Amino acid sequence: MIMRPLVLLFLCLANGLNSHAQDLNTLVKGNGVPVLLLGSCSRDALLAEPFRDDFAVVHQELDPALRDSLREALQGCSLLLFLGTWCSDSHEQVPRLFNVLDQCAAAQGPSPGFHISLECLDELKRSPSGLETIYGITNVPTLIVMKDEEEIGRIVELPMPSWEEELWGMLKP
Repeated sequence: MIMRPLVLLFLCLANGLNSHAQDLNTLVKGNGVPVLLLGSCSRDALLAEPFRDDFAVVHQELDPALRDSLREALQGCSLLLFLGTWCSDSHEQVPRLFNVLDQCAAAQGPSPGFHISLECLDELKRSPSGLETIYGITNVPTLIVMKDEEEIGRIVELPMPSWEEELWGMLKP
């Protein structure tokens, strides 16, 4: 008897996730900018025109010991990044975060051991999914780190002193 409601719940969730996936990389007209990404987006969309110059990653080598420790600590984590393609803090900080995550993933091999989802907000910090309301987002970029479906911590706007050090401080055993 319990199986039937669980199956129905699973089908509803799967349908909802599927319809949300269809809204990936939505471009809309902005208020203060000609175009912005809204909702779930891929990293490839951030690295395509017209956003390429704002989100291009500049490689800066991490301390190998910190990179390896962080790589291990990120195992099994889910990362949720809220950003704005219109936002100067996102333009500055998201490429720096990608640099850190790229190096941790590259040191891991073919599978990085963690997953990141990107949610683009409009100038009023809203998205079609409403995730920003669920997570209480007031500033972008905001990175939420989760493990076993529980929030471990978040980094809001500017990491202090750096992405790698603040992530390590949050995740170290």
